[in-house]
Amino acid sequence: MSEDQKICNILVVDDETYNLEAVERALRFQNGYTFQVYKTTSPLQALQMVREEQIHIIISDQRMKEMSGVEMLNQVSRLSPNTVRIILTAYTDRNDLLDAINVGKVYRYLTKPWNAEDLRMVVKDAVDYYALIHRNQTLTEELTRTIEELQESNKELKKLDDLKNRFMVVASHELRTPATIITSSLELLNNSAHQLDPQMKRVLHTALKGAYRLNEVLETLFEIVEANSQKLILNPVVVNLVDLFNLLLGRMAEQLNIRQLNIKMVFEENLMVLGDRHKLYQVFENLISNAIKYTPDGGHISIRGERLNGCIRITVQDTGAGIPSEELQRIFETFYQLENLNYHHSSRYDYLGGGSGLGLSLCKSIIKAHQGKIWAESEGIQKGSTFYVELPAYHADSAGAK
Repeated sequence: MSEDQKICNILVVDDETYNLEAVERALRFQNGYTFQVYKTTSPLQALQMVREEQIHIIISDQRMKEMSGVEMLNQVSRLSPNTVRIILTAYTDRNDLLDAINVGKVYRYLTKPWNAEDLRMVVKDAVDYYALIHRNQTLTEELTRTIEELQESNKELKKLDDLKNRFMVVASHELRTPATIITSSLELLNNSAHQLDPQMKRVLHTALKGAYRLNEVLETLFEIVEANSQKLILNPVVVNLVDLFNLLLGRMAEQLNIRQLNIKMVFEENLMVLGDRHKLYQVFENLISNAIKYTPDGGHISIRGERLNGCIRITVQDTGAGIPSEELQRIFETFYQLENLNYHHSSRYDYLGGGSGLGLSLCKSIIKAHQGKIWAESEGIQKGSTFYVELPAYHADSAGAK
């Protein structure tokens, strides 16, 4: 049925010809609709017409010779479930009414003699009802197709994710040994670097720097594989976060000075957690180095530590490049890098210096293993970023404390 033209196919079934004509005359004056009226005195012929034509509404008498209207409409409901069914009858027997509802699944039940205006109103409602059914069916079909497409996309994404995970496993295991051999060999050569000319020394130092970086990436990759397989091993001790951050910032002081970055650290006293000191160091080193990389020279970095609802919250805030809102969740995915910053170069502390896309993924795995949470907030590009880490606070009487 076209909603624009409101064209509706109506089939009228009654074994009295004058009743068919009366219904047709009543519908002829329906404003706003164009009705194609089909008529028949035979319920069997009506069923054949339902098979051959798209019938939107069927209006049937109840008492007919070949079969009752309810029996016919019951078959119509199977042949064309969306066809709206209306019964006209001179009888008001309670059983007939129940049969019409339960067996014929009728939309409306009108008694004879019916009023033309009442019939037109019922038909108008039936047209709207059919349109609603049709819209719902269309939406359901579209939703089904969308779900099927999403399921296919998810299958492809899962294949890619499985392939990525297999690559990570192979890379982290198979490449570590040759990378170690290369690094050891370069270190051995470096011990005799005094015998080399200046140009060869520079080449050797560049190669050794690259080898160290390769080992770092492979070690991070290996730890992510362990975390994904739930094999991340923690060596928990009581960690004083103030001491940990003082150590971190002491080791980064030179880079902070070179970049002329202003850093402010405000911590409450006695912020203790039970955790793996080395792995927590990795997390906070990554967050601070990211703040350094994505904050322009002369910018500000703020680090805050506080107790909050039985947890300790660490906040690392910068005035740097910022993160688009649509990417805030994705930055913790393995290998993910900000697309709008794809012009950056590889560096550990230079402004917009790129990385492997592994650091934040590892941070998330480590914090999760510590029963904590990590997330990021940003108002957008060039509006800075804030990273939050929450860890369970350590209490001296905690069960299992070391």
